[in-house]
Amino acid sequence: MKSNLMTRITLFIIVAISSIYFGFYFSPFTTPNLAGVPKISKNEAREKVHAILDKYGFDYTQYYEFGYFGYDASGSNYLISELGVERFQHISAADSLPINYWQFEYYQNVPKNKEEDYMRVKVSAKGKFIAFLHSPPDSVKADFITAEEAPQIARRYMENLDVVAFDEYTLQETKHQEKENRIETSLQYEKPVKGTKVKDVISINLFGTKVVSVNHYIQEPSLDTAGSFGGANILFNSFSILIYLALTLLSLLLFLKRYHNGKLSISQAAWAGIAVYLVLVIGPINSWDIWAVGNSIGGVGRFYMKFIIFGIQMIITYIFLFSNTFTAWANGDYELQGRQFRYLSGVDSIINGNFITKNVGREVPIGLAYGALIFGFMQLVSYGIMHLLGARADVSSNVSFFSSYLPIISLFTSILYFALFDEIFFRKFLVTYFKNKTKSTFYGLVISAIGYAFVNIFFNNQFDFWPSYYTLIPYFLLGLIQGWIFVQYGLLASITSGTFFITLQGVRFLFATGISGYIFDGVVVLALFALLLIIGIIGLVKGKSFKYTVEMEPAHIRRIKERTRMQKELEIAKKVQLGLLPKEQPSLKGYDIAGICIPALEVGGDYFDFIYLKDGKLGIAIADVSGKGVPAAIYMTLTKGILQSHAESTLSPKTVLSKVNNLMYRTIDRSWYVSMFYAVIDPESRKLVFSRAGHNPAIVLNRDKNDPQWLQPAGIGLGLEEGEIFSKTLVEGELQLEAGSTLIFYTDGFTEAMNTHEEEYGEERFIKFLNENDTGTANDLVNKAIMEIRRFAGEAEQHDDMTMVVLKAF
Repeated sequence: MKSNLMTRITLFIIVAISSIYFGFYFSPFTTPNLAGVPKISKNEAREKVHAILDKYGFDYTQYYEFGYFGYDASGSNYLISELGVERFQHISAADSLPINYWQFEYYQNVPKNKEEDYMRVKVSAKGKFIAFLHSPPDSVKADFITAEEAPQIARRYMENLDVVAFDEYTLQETKHQEKENRIETSLQYEKPVKGTKVKDVISINLFGTKVVSVNHYIQEPSLDTAGSFGGANILFNSFSILIYLALTLLSLLLFLKRYHNGKLSISQAAWAGIAVYLVLVIGPINSWDIWAVGNSIGGVGRFYMKFIIFGIQMIITYIFLFSNTFTAWANGDYELQGRQFRYLSGVDSIINGNFITKNVGREVPIGLAYGALIFGFMQLVSYGIMHLLGARADVSSNVSFFSSYLPIISLFTSILYFALFDEIFFRKFLVTYFKNKTKSTFYGLVISAIGYAFVNIFFNNQFDFWPSYYTLIPYFLLGLIQGWIFVQYGLLASITSGTFFITLQGVRFLFATGISGYIFDGVVVLALFALLLIIGIIGLVKGKSFKYTVEMEPAHIRRIKERTRMQKELEIAKKVQLGLLPKEQPSLKGYDIAGICIPALEVGGDYFDFIYLKDGKLGIAIADVSGKGVPAAIYMTLTKGILQSHAESTLSPKTVLSKVNNLMYRTIDRSWYVSMFYAVIDPESRKLVFSRAGHNPAIVLNRDKNDPQWLQPAGIGLGLEEGEIFSKTLVEGELQLEAGSTLIFYTDGFTEAMNTHEEEYGEERFIKFLNENDTGTANDLVNKAIMEIRRFAGEAEQHDDMTMVVLKAF
């Protein structure tokens, strides 16, 4: 058995390593950014910039400094469209055009409305000078020169820099502007880039005789198709944001509804949200140099502006993403109820401090293997999109971990954020939600993958194609595969595969630099995953299975199970109770009789019955236990048994109710009582004898529908008094039923029904309705009454049991 297991593990490792090799081999053909990665570290770039500033005479020690690595995305993407990825990568790697660079900026922390002395310097990926911009205050004076002198000064300056073959550039444009304190001259030199419509441009600005800026860049022509594609992409990205907001709203509303009903636990959900929040906070701190680049707030200085924007992000954006994770985790727990062990056993094992278990061993190695397979597969997919569908792989504007203080921390934070958020929100929540909603694993995976694709096309840059709708393909496939891993192996497996895939995507850039520090970071990250693999294998071979005990079960799961159990029991009780009611309407010559009972809850305290007596007589009973729910239902059942045991011994309703009261008083709790109207009808004499134990009076509608009669003899409820007062109070009445009259017995669930404005239906309205609708059978009148009350109540819930018996005399 162990031999077979080790064979499978070895096979997986071989396949995974082959896929990683395949992915790295294809990466240069699918990821244009790779060719332009820095070939010197940030510290080395800073030293070169400082040397340039020393030569220029700029005292950078008195200024705030920040630096980052970036790409000329628009120029690079145009070159790719003209030359293809391979030729572009050759140009990018050769450092012959200024399309990737280290940029350092120096500023004073003064308000925006104050004069600022500002300096910006760019060097290429290999450290070659590209540009600088010195923007001294307007108050600085400079020499006055002629327009003819400026090109000579610029040429001497560029020849002294000796960074380009300046003779190959032609002066195309000169702007000479005279100001109060100085003459400002702008010169633009150009040369064509072979095989393209791109221009290699050097722009030089002078304040008098002093060169204050040199900017070396490429200038691409405007594309006719770019406008149409650009408009479509903006619309497409807007649609992407709307889908994300819709999914966020879905998660929030489900959370609020379920939490209100006590169906959710928030402790683990809170920790998941906090983990994502901390990862988000660490990212900007580790990349403080590039934080808030390009943003401004009124007249706030650059330094303080960073803190303000960071605070806004922490309060708004990060809290928003925290709530996404928080609600998604809680909703995922709800959707997985009863199946937690299958999907969450590995995660729960770790949460409970058991790291080396068979549960972890089953999910971590398989997750790493699939992460490696996804990496190779996605490079193949990207290659196919480019060569079969004609899409263009785009260059992103920057790769943030090159610009951070500790690239390894930046890589880790991006890995953890995307993996944790994606797996919690899209897999644990959305896959299970849509799977349960559609009752289909296939549809659950597909719908969640579609949502994942649309959201990531805007919020992620693992894949980037032009036009951007082609980016849907790899994200959809990635979402589908990750969802399948989650369904097949569990959440820990999908988290592991997601993190490893994103890790491999990132370390490609670190290794491509050839810089020892970056390569070391990449090796450390991969070594940690190798350690995870070892831990997983040890757990699989020697670890014990983590068992999900009742004590570990979240309180809300126990509550849900208990509620489910009670619900099932109440359903059984409802069937039993309804079975105690008459199963068919009695057939009595000369009369039409119908009855109905509708509990407000699963079970109720209302009751009606037909009791066949001697000499063809029929007993009709209707009762209402004070209260609702299970206790009322129990007392209702008790009342039925006591009534039927005494009804056949005498035809006197008063005597029957007195006997019932005596036993009820000795049986039920003092805080409960039962109201009842009991009548005995003699079909031959058409005489009705009745007594009322505190119940609603019966209503008699005559043939002409004028002046309805109330049957309301005195009497108190059953179980309130031992017997002496009850018997003295109770009155027995008689009624001679005429042909065409209708007798209605009912409980107060009809007259006290309320609508959404908390307005009661009332007895007066009830009698009027009965009079106006007493045109058909007894059953017709019962059904019409039920429909009328529901129409009146509208969206309001039924708050009391409703029971009615109708007897029509022919």
